[in-house]
Amino acid sequence: MKAPAYLTQVASSSTGKYHPPQSRLQPLGLINHMRSTVAFGVRIGRAYGFENDDMDAVIAACLLHDILKYSDYEKGVEVQQKHTTKFHDRDGALFVYKAAQEFKEEKGEEVPMLAVITGSIAQHMGRWTVRKNPAHAVKKFPEEYTPYEIIVHLADMCSSLPEVHMLNIEPIESNEITIA
Repeated sequence: MKAPAYLTQVASSSTGKYHPPQSRLQPLGLINHMRSTVAFGVRIGRAYGFENDDMDAVIAACLLHDILKYSDYEKGVEVQQKHTTKFHDRDGALFVYKAAQEFKEEKGEEVPMLAVITGSIAQHMGRWTVRKNPAHAVKKFPEEYTPYEIIVHLADMCSSLPEVHMLNIEPIESNEITIA
């Protein structure tokens, strides 16, 4: 419910580079990419022996990793930028953290494994993670990454491959979905 209104209307990549056809659709390209990332995350998570809460955290992080793909947290999440934002990983993690805090205030419940989920979102770009401030040091990939962060990064990388259509993950091609 807190996702930017543009989420269902944009492609996964503003340039189309590094993404399969179903992720380049407008509308629903980003949704297709997020779905594919979840599918890869589940497959890779199983290879790591993840289940239950561990798998739920991987699924949540994969689903939310690009939630602010075209937003700058400081400019406002509803302000759609023309291109993918360089810091969408960090901004997405901040957005999810804030939403979880609001959930906790409203419902009186913690979001399980929140640190794992937000950490995985923040690090989903792996060795391509950049920061405005050098004090926000990037972890050394892969040795300083958690298994969750590696899984989400690899799932995102795999779902961006042009050959991803071979997995038979049916793309959504009409605007029949609702985010609620």
